[in-house]
Amino acid sequence: MCCLLEPLVRRSGSPALVPLSSYERLAVDASGEVARIPEFCGLPRVDQEVLRKAVEYAGFSSMRAMELGDAFDSERLRPGRPGDPEPFKTRRGGIGGFRAYLTEAQIGEVDSLIRAALVPEWHALAFAAGDPAVAAGAFRERTGSPSSPAMSEGQ
Repeated sequence: MCCLLEPLVRRSGSPALVPLSSYERLAVDASGEVARIPEFCGLPRVDQEVLRKAVEYAGFSSMRAMELGDAFDSERLRPGRPGDPEPFKTRRGGIGGFRAYLTEAQIGEVDSLIRAALVPEWHALAFAAGDPAVAAGAFRERTGSPSSPAMSEGQ
């Protein structure tokens, strides 16, 4: 769920109907974010090994391997040019990767939109743009999490 909905939830005065997350939060702490889902639903905690396997299966490296290996036997999910990362659905898998495709002026426009539309608590993660150390620090600051979130390759 897009974190842009957070102000709406706050203004309504009602509890969140869905847990909010972001690509940046998933990149910094995928296990923690995935674990929030059953917790939100009132289900028992998920075994850490099951959670680890789920995150590994859905991780960037695994998705890239499935795409290369045509794991889903789908024309839509096959890369157009296997040696070129651009037509891959997984491309580079980093926070802020969109910046490599935009001009400085366009990046400025996106940053302005983030400042205007995104709740301030999410700014640090949004502007971490590809720096895992900055993103991890921003995540810990935002959540108060004492753990050191793992940033696996490209996630």
